[in-house]
Amino acid sequence: MTDFAGPEAAVAIRSALERCNAAAAFGLPGGPNQVLFNALRNATTRLIVPTHELAAAFMAGTYGRVDGRPGILLTIPGPGFAYALAGIAEAWQYSAPLVHIVRAPPQGLHLRLRHQALDQAAIVRPMVKAVFGVNELAQLVETVCTAFETARCGEPGPVVVQLGGAADWRGSAPDGAPANVPAARAVWRRIHQARKPVLLLGQGCTRSAAAIRTYVERTATPVFTTA
Repeated sequence: MTDFAGPEAAVAIRSALERCNAAAAFGLPGGPNQVLFNALRNATTRLIVPTHELAAAFMAGTYGRVDGRPGILLTIPGPGFAYALAGIAEAWQYSAPLVHIVRAPPQGLHLRLRHQALDQAAIVRPMVKAVFGVNELAQLVETVCTAFETARCGEPGPVVVQLGGAADWRGSAPDGAPANVPAARAVWRRIHQARKPVLLLGQGCTRSAAAIRTYVERTATPVFTTA
């Protein structure tokens, strides 16, 4: 049985976050992820421990909105996972990139950990872009990196990675650049043809900020943004 609470998994997650250039992780340590928190102490990914999981979830989502890179959320399963749900829901509503890394709930009738046996994938599915499950350490780095890209590609949003979980669900595949090119050209064509264009930009425009800024500075087009 793969030990996702052990040092090998912790080193793999740290390597994945550093490989993805994740800037900040938010969460609280507990039995299932205590080794991971120790491994992240000297990582390039900054580790921030707030007062509770709800604050961690809001902080991770807000960081994603401000920085553009997904905020990393780390909680224990069961109660810790449930306490973070409001922050994940807000990330979904505000198109904020967030990656929640959490142990899968215990399988079967485990008397001592029965309070943690929530169907996390079913609970969170309506408010995330994807739920990834990983059962092998060899897949861990690649799964976390895929989740990171899924959270920030296309319209940004939260995703969940369950360590030791079989759930693997995606609401929609990440939008790649080739699929967006025709649509982007059509949008720019309509803007160019408009006599008095005004831009109303949402969170999905974050990755195109440089091109939009160049256009606005050259044309003095009025710009409004969502909150």
